[in-house]
Amino acid sequence: MSGYFRRTIANRILRTLSKHGKLAAAEVERLERNVALLVTTQDVRKKTRLGEPQYKLDLASLGRTVQISSTQGLMDILAQIQGDVVRECTPDKHAVMISVDPHTFHKEVLDVVQREGPSFGSASLNLPPTEGTSQQTVLVEYSSPNIAKPFHAGHLRSTIIGHFTANLYQHLGHTVHRVNYLGDWGTQFGLLALGFQRYGDETSLKEDPLLHLFKVYVEINQKVEEEKQSKSNNTYQQGLQLFTKLEQGDPEMLKLWKQFRELSLEEYQKMYQRLGVTFTDTQYESQYSHQTQELLTSLQNRGLLKTDEKGVGYMMVEDRGSDIKATLVKSDGSSLYLTRDVAAALDRRDKFRPDRMHYVVEGGQQLHFRQLVGVLRHLDVPWAHRPVEDIHIQFGRIEGMSSRRGTVVFLRDILDEARERILQSMKERKTTKTEDIERVADVLAVSGVMVQDMKGRRNNNYTFSWDRMLSFSADSGVFLQYAHARLCSLIANCGVAMSSEVDVSCLNSDSAHQLLLVVARYPELVEETLMTLEPCHIVQYLFKLSHLINAAYSNLPVKGEATEVAQARLLVFDSARQVLCNGMKLIGLQPLHQM
Repeated sequence: MSGYFRRTIANRILRTLSKHGKLAAAEVERLERNVALLVTTQDVRKKTRLGEPQYKLDLASLGRTVQISSTQGLMDILAQIQGDVVRECTPDKHAVMISVDPHTFHKEVLDVVQREGPSFGSASLNLPPTEGTSQQTVLVEYSSPNIAKPFHAGHLRSTIIGHFTANLYQHLGHTVHRVNYLGDWGTQFGLLALGFQRYGDETSLKEDPLLHLFKVYVEINQKVEEEKQSKSNNTYQQGLQLFTKLEQGDPEMLKLWKQFRELSLEEYQKMYQRLGVTFTDTQYESQYSHQTQELLTSLQNRGLLKTDEKGVGYMMVEDRGSDIKATLVKSDGSSLYLTRDVAAALDRRDKFRPDRMHYVVEGGQQLHFRQLVGVLRHLDVPWAHRPVEDIHIQFGRIEGMSSRRGTVVFLRDILDEARERILQSMKERKTTKTEDIERVADVLAVSGVMVQDMKGRRNNNYTFSWDRMLSFSADSGVFLQYAHARLCSLIANCGVAMSSEVDVSCLNSDSAHQLLLVVARYPELVEETLMTLEPCHIVQYLFKLSHLINAAYSNLPVKGEATEVAQARLLVFDSARQVLCNGMKLIGLQPLHQM
């Protein structure tokens, strides 16, 4: 496995240095991980051959780590690490290319994948010991829709990127709290209540709660906008009055608020189940409506809260070397969303004691999180002293997303339409084998939507495309599912018994070597992805792995081959399937065994 060889190379370099008196013996263990991180796996290309070096080591970086400036001195040391595992060290400009015996390499990769199975890729080298090699508590807030509003594209991105982030931390052994923070408070609820009084219908509410409430919300806001044009705010003031009644505990308003919230949760849960998304904690903005007053009093007593001539309460917080204003109280004394976010963060600090906190929210909210983090730093919340860019996981927008129902697009409509398109395609394909075609089509629809969202860098906007999303042959979620199902079919129908004891000398082809090089790269990639929290790194890796698997079918036939050869090749395919499965689950897909 890649990590094993990287550590082995590092250990041999350091022990050789120690043997020659160039490094204290006590430093070997301390520096092993640092040197292992400098050893990088070579990228696999179509022209990669069996005998080529698998690893590269930058000499300047090595020299700085072990405090040896002489390139020749380093090369002399590297020449001495050659043996049963390290076959050759070859200078290449400012680096050295390191070749491991290919049969030893193949055996180790196959043994580790088969032994670790679903946990393969969960060892972490990259985080410094104080940061992540010991278990940390991580809190990820994602999805977080406002009640009474159907899921749309923005919710989709937050939901699946947040789910991936939580999966990644959990896979690497950290304790993860997955928080869905629902917006169920504020003036907008007063407007919704007013809209329901004017335009609502109980029958329509029962038939399709979120769609009906959305229509009501749109209608009442249109009325507010119309009145604005005529210099009136009568409707807005009525909505504000209803929200004030809710804040004061009016029984009728509380009953309506609870009804809308419960109906919303039921509908959201259906969508989460369809997406395969889970949470450990569901929290509500309303939980913190009363705590905000305690917070504001505390800030005032500490001299942190200032008031302007209009009665607006604010704090000045440091951001990128200058001060910015964070408004926490309206002129009428009521709190803002930012105030409730601060109260929620303090509550989570006391309840979960997280080492890290991530908010997965669209990039347009940058200022909000700079203000939030600035306030929390004043309150000495430990995780808030990390860079804002690490705390706020941003993402871009989806462009061109539309369905047959119109331009206002809900995720349910997109998934339903994707399922219908895939169903039609599956019925037309002669290779379709599954009997549970409806369920499989829905899994493929979800996979298509999710992978199209994660295949590019999350900060970038992307253009929605039905054709790319649902392609069986191009890089898509459907393509990954097809690659996995095809491997399952090969393993089940090849007529060869699986054995972990195989003769790796049978694996003497470039195709097998390329495939195992990519398989070995997976744990290293997972470590690197934790540094960026970019799901596209895993997605692009899975595309590459799937293309190599497809190429290997013709180069590494199993059926009809001699038993030794067939079993060795079958183990390669099964190891590739395991890694493909692990990666798909990491990004949130449900791998299919039959299509």
